[in-house]
Amino acid sequence: MKFYIDESGCLGFKKGSSQFLTFSYVNVIKLKQVERAIKRFQKTRRIKGEYSAKELKFSESRHDLRVDALTYLSRKDWEAGIIILEKQKVQPRLRDKPNILYNYTIINHFMRTVLPNFDPDDVLELCVDRRVYYTYEEAFNNYAKNKATYLWNRVWRKKPLLTSDHIKISHKKSHTDCCLQLADYISGAAFHEYERGNNMYLNLIRNKITNRTYLWR
Repeated sequence: MKFYIDESGCLGFKKGSSQFLTFSYVNVIKLKQVERAIKRFQKTRRIKGEYSAKELKFSESRHDLRVDALTYLSRKDWEAGIIILEKQKVQPRLRDKPNILYNYTIINHFMRTVLPNFDPDDVLELCVDRRVYYTYEEAFNNYAKNKATYLWNRVWRKKPLLTSDHIKISHKKSHTDCCLQLADYISGAAFHEYERGNNMYLNLIRNKITNRTYLWR
């Protein structure tokens, strides 16, 4: 199992910061198909003079490009979950700890959703969009592995035991990975629904969203 993770919004709580932070985690069922589709989409738009960026990025795309890309990609083999964090409900003690908040928001709920269906003969791979905080990647990785083994071994008491070797994590710049660009588009579509009240984009791929977690109701 391999998932691609990205987010939209900001971790700040100052005036002007976003009200929501949205995460997507994408399971690409047919990797080569999706990679080819994204590369083909970009190439076609560049030839037409409609697109010049080095990657497919939701925040830097025009409305018509977003609609075309999501409509096109909705026909490919992938599925995704989204996590929506309503930031005003975050406890004050976490508001000045952005990395702890980031790690908890995505990993805790991702693992509780995905891990119950995990086959211990497999490896759970996470490919995460590399953020500014490079120095915190190790902390993220440790938290993810510890959360997975804690839930599997101690909370659910599943057999055989899960070890950290079952979890593989990589951090990449999104321009180097087409599937991270898909995750960016999904989190961007979710962000527009909650932050802007515009559900047009998410409606185009709603049938691909298999799980939605809202924090906190």
